[in-house]
Amino acid sequence: DAVKLIKVVEPDVVLMDINMKDQMDGINAAKTIHTFTDIPIIFSTGETKESIIAEALKTSPSGYINKPFRIEDIKTTIEVSLIRYKYEKELIESQKALEKSELMFRGIFNTTPAGYFQLDKNFCLTLCNPEMESIFKGTGKNSILGKTIFELVGIEKAEIKRIKMTLLKKGQMPVTGVNLYDMSGNLKNILFSIHEPNAETDISFAYIGTIQDITDYKNLEIQLRHA
Repeated sequence: DAVKLIKVVEPDVVLMDINMKDQMDGINAAKTIHTFTDIPIIFSTGETKESIIAEALKTSPSGYINKPFRIEDIKTTIEVSLIRYKYEKELIESQKALEKSELMFRGIFNTTPAGYFQLDKNFCLTLCNPEMESIFKGTGKNSILGKTIFELVGIEKAEIKRIKMTLLKKGQMPVTGVNLYDMSGNLKNILFSIHEPNAETDISFAYIGTIQDITDYKNLEIQLRHA
């Protein structure tokens, strides 16, 4: 039985006649084989009925050879099928890896206690997580995408120049503290940092950074000092 043999031998490719002299024809055999392996299957047949050919194509064969055929035809079809199979496998594995990394990133992105942001080459915000949005909520800067990080944190031009020079030389800036005030005049103590992304990563942004509201920590520090 061809199907049982494939489970044992695990060949690289299967060349099978649609009209096998067995209880199972080639089409049903291909359907059964694809329930336990994605091995490429090539059909060979002298069949001309469109209904049978259409049914065979539903099994997604890697190739189809009409009889009579030459040895060269078989060789070429097998080589093409194996190359196609290799690239399809690589694409599927890449997609799985990407989906996994995106899911991990999304989980971290949405739940991290620190604000996370991405900037373009002009230091304009292109992406941020919910925590960063909450930091600027109530400060009159609710629409933060498209604004520069320097405009958002409100630092002086001289400090902006220093940060840019540091990024140019070292690829990252030290953690910097700033004070923000909400619309009610309440003070927020903020820490933020910017650095260049990994050069080996295929990216569409120039800088990434983190920002954190440490107001509660500062208030606790003041209370402890006066205790």
